[in-house]
Amino acid sequence: MNRTAPLPTTKASRWRVRAFLALVCGLALAGVWATAWHADRRERETHIDELAARVRTAASASALAVAARLRMIDHLLLYAVADFERDPQRFKLDFWFEQSASIAAAAPQFALLDKDGIVRQSSVGPSAHGAGHSAAEPFRTHSRQDTERLHVSRVTVDPVTKRRAIHLSRRVNDRVGVFAGVLVLSVDPDFFFDVLDRVKVGIRGGGAMRREGGDAILRLTSTARDVGDGTVAGTAERHESADAAYMGHLYEAEVVRATRGLEDYDDIVVDAEGNVAEALSEIEQRRWLIWVAAAVVTLLILALFLALTSDLARLRRLRGQLENRNRELILANRSALSAVEAKSRFLANMSHEFRTPLNAILGFSEALKSGLFGHLNPRQAEYAAHIHSSGNHLLALINDVLDLSRLDLDAYVLNPERIDLAAAVGAAAHTLSVAAEQKGVVLRAEVPAALPAIVADERALRQVMLNLLSNAVKFTPAGGIVAIRAEPRADGGVAVVVSDTGPGIAPDDLARLFRPFQQAENTRRHNPEGTGLGLVISRRLMEKHGGTLSLESELGKGTRAIAAFPKDAVAPAPAQRRTAALAA
Repeated sequence: MNRTAPLPTTKASRWRVRAFLALVCGLALAGVWATAWHADRRERETHIDELAARVRTAASASALAVAARLRMIDHLLLYAVADFERDPQRFKLDFWFEQSASIAAAAPQFALLDKDGIVRQSSVGPSAHGAGHSAAEPFRTHSRQDTERLHVSRVTVDPVTKRRAIHLSRRVNDRVGVFAGVLVLSVDPDFFFDVLDRVKVGIRGGGAMRREGGDAILRLTSTARDVGDGTVAGTAERHESADAAYMGHLYEAEVVRATRGLEDYDDIVVDAEGNVAEALSEIEQRRWLIWVAAAVVTLLILALFLALTSDLARLRRLRGQLENRNRELILANRSALSAVEAKSRFLANMSHEFRTPLNAILGFSEALKSGLFGHLNPRQAEYAAHIHSSGNHLLALINDVLDLSRLDLDAYVLNPERIDLAAAVGAAAHTLSVAAEQKGVVLRAEVPAALPAIVADERALRQVMLNLLSNAVKFTPAGGIVAIRAEPRADGGVAVVVSDTGPGIAPDDLARLFRPFQQAENTRRHNPEGTGLGLVISRRLMEKHGGTLSLESELGKGTRAIAAFPKDAVAPAPAQRRTAALAA
């Protein structure tokens, strides 16, 4: 997009933005409420699945417990039947009734009916003898069919005592296998209700004991212990099988029910029930929090929408101001670049112009010093030396300004070539050795034997090393040490390090030393010479090679200048070059 192009600020465009924001907010709200609905549904389904698992466990436990109680009674009846069939004349019902204290406590009556349904023996006593029960369910069941099963009848209510009882009976035959009567043990329904009550699921859970596909025997609900066929399933009650809960349905039933058959008594089944509303009440708070969170997020989205729409006008004004400011900055930047370019070109042209008369001054002053035009008295010789020294200083300044101008204009062209870094370091140290010796400074060159060659501009490399060495010699007092060394770096590159034992540089001065015409305060006091361009030019030359130049210093402990060349500047060894050539 063009930076100077105006923004679309028409009323239609603003309404399009508002419509887009409204669409985004609508989609976000739909996503929030859809997520809340799915989270609520997942919570509900998960908890109902857990309820179904508990119901299945309760049904299995109820089946085991009821079967154990039936088996205990059935074993008593089997032993009594065997005793009767072995010797009917010596059979004593009271003996078997007294064998199990737990059954006797739960059984109000133990009776033996003959083949006509007449009570012959009873745990109640002689008063019950002779009563006819030919129409009773246990007698009718066993007299009509020769069955070896334990029969469990419906719950009956004694019209006199109003006591309820479940009759468990077995057929009795004579020695030749002909029907001889029925042995009936009447048990209080609480004998089985207690089992169902102990394993029911929740407060409002329940259970039932019934015949497979037939009549109900008893049922436990949250409010009562009912008996009879009509109480097993309420007419207004919707239920779901707990055995299908793994399918992950969203249950709409009021009751989750599981059914289990009894081992050894497959005509009897038990039910375990769990109330869905009671189970969901356990997670009512979590479900409520889901919808509260959805409502809070909705309010936040609406507030964000209102804030965004109300800020459209302000953002439009700010954007216009930013565009105007951007245009002003672009124009100012162009003007500054033009000024810098003009300044650099002016300095470059003036440097060339300065060199012509300066070369004449240097030449004539050198001739006067050497006595080419005759002998000079001491004062004339001193002045000629001052003129020559000042000319050399001015020439060095002009060269530095010219190099800086070329670098500013990006007109400094590098001529990279393979350079023996060890030889270059030694040559730079040799060049500054005379100046170091005159000042009384020890100059050392430390170059490892296996130092690799580098690919760089020889003149630029020499200028960098001479600048660093001349600064170190210049600011190191007599008796001090200046060292230059080259060393490989951990990143695969190579570095030239110049260290000295001079006065060091304050931390505040380190950053500004790389700005043109800047010097540290303590070094300026000790040695006012210098233009403050050497480090600037050296850093820019290193950057053109892809490297860096940095200073490490501490007051009173000297300075280290590190010129680091990257891994790409390291020249491959001759063997590597031959291998690469053969591969090519």
